[in-house]
Amino acid sequence: MTALAGALEAGQPSRAENDLAIVRQTLVRELLTLNQYEESLDAASAPAVKALLAHLLFEEKEHVAELVELLKKLDPDQLHHLETGHAAGISGAQTNPQRDVGARATVGSLLGLPQ
Repeated sequence: MTALAGALEAGQPSRAENDLAIVRQTLVRELLTLNQYEESLDAASAPAVKALLAHLLFEEKEHVAELVELLKKLDPDQLHHLETGHAAGISGAQTNPQRDVGARATVGSLLGLPQ
């Protein structure tokens, strides 16, 4: 059990642990919203609606990136996992920056892994 989980379970998180929990919860909400925008973008037919949803999707991805950077600053253990081990191998995977934001993809395909 992590220090944060133990403190939260005991009902007495420190301010730093509370901030970390807030950042993680916000990251979850941003990722869920990102998925919702992708689904809506796929379903939309009007060009103006698709354009707005694509713009909102881009902004959500920026928010996710900002939250991950903050998470790395607030949680040294998370930083370690992001910079080493399996996460480090993922960072070298090929991605397609020109991917159509409305296209359906798997995590593996986004990482350039064979399907």
